[in-house]
Amino acid sequence: MKDRPPPTTVHLTEIAQKIKDKLAPIYGLKNILSASLILFSKLSDSDQKKAIYEALAEDIVDSAKADAKESKQNRGRKSPKAG
Repeated sequence: MKDRPPPTTVHLTEIAQKIKDKLAPIYGLKNILSASLILFSKLSDSDQKKAIYEALAEDIVDSAKADAKESKQNRGRKSPKAG
């Protein structure tokens, strides 16, 4: 029997996760990733960079929102006073 490589974990941006959740039950994750890579390779260098930037910007915005929410929650908590 052929040894399988260890599984890979990928954390998608929120918008990519929504797309995956919608399409994976229909087409399967392997097919979606394969088609995405083929389509991505057909983009010009500048369009590839733009797509990566947009994906990362979405992730950065999501992270900033989460950080702001956590910061706001932490401000509402009172820290214990040193005795």
